[in-house]
Amino acid sequence: MPEKIDIVIDAKSNAEATFNKTRQAATQLTNQFPLMAIAFGGAMAAINQGIPMLIQGFKSLVANSIALASSAEEMRNMFKVVFQDLAKESEKWAENFGKSVGRSTTDIMEWMAGLQSTFVPLGYTREKAAELSKALVTLAVDIGSLRNVSDPETIQMMTSALVGNHEAVRRLGIIITESSMKQEALREGFKKNYTQLTELEKV
Repeated sequence: MPEKIDIVIDAKSNAEATFNKTRQAATQLTNQFPLMAIAFGGAMAAINQGIPMLIQGFKSLVANSIALASSAEEMRNMFKVVFQDLAKESEKWAENFGKSVGRSTTDIMEWMAGLQSTFVPLGYTREKAAELSKALVTLAVDIGSLRNVSDPETIQMMTSALVGNHEAVRRLGIIITESSMKQEALREGFKKNYTQLTELEKV
């Protein structure tokens, strides 16, 4: 009989101990709840403030992507117009050359299109203009790397020099004077006076 009483007493003691621990935990949670509510509210406020910024950033990213895609499409259309039947072959060259020098095909095509649209109005055939466009892009990448000048800047300088602004390429270490032009004209076999040369012949 005493053994049964002891078991009942132990069970009662354990139950009371468990109840006390549970009550203490509940009291602590109740005391901490205001702090938890404040922290949760702060987190939600931060999230609510951040959401518009995220949305705006996403909108800007989408807009920029659309603009770039539109610009690239316009460039490709221009490329097809200025190269015409040579477009596919020229694009393949741009792709291969771009890979060899670590430049994007789109950039190479853009530079080539700009040069092609400069050469053709001067009187070059599209075939000859395409050859010169490839040669000038190759030269521009080499010179730009040597002089630590960006490719677009180098292309722009060389294009300006081709249409008569010889000062444009001095930054690249290229000096073009009327005297050197006359000498080159004689070396190339032009018999007439330099002032009588056409713009195409000068180029």
